[in-house]
Amino acid sequence: MLPAYHDGDYVIVRRFSAWRWASAPKVGDDVVCRHPRLGVVLKRIESIRSEKVSLTGLNSLSSSSDAIGLVCVGQLVGRVVAHVRRPRPGKSEGQIAG
Repeated sequence: MLPAYHDGDYVIVRRFSAWRWASAPKVGDDVVCRHPRLGVVLKRIESIRSEKVSLTGLNSLSSSSDAIGLVCVGQLVGRVVAHVRRPRPGKSEGQIAG
């Protein structure tokens, strides 16, 4: 699996709001999380169980969901709403991914 994000890429994140149901995290969302052992990480929501979420990596070198463990919804910072790729040799500059 190729990485969805690379070092040097930028992401724009919309913070989750406790009072807006529309902003609640959903399975399949790419999210930023404050993990107690790993620090700030960018992962995809694999499943939601009550107030806990299972996160998965976005490439084959990522920490596995077993290694990450379940995290509290409160540790999620927000959902990725835009991804700006860092220019790479041989590619056109300023590519934007949705």
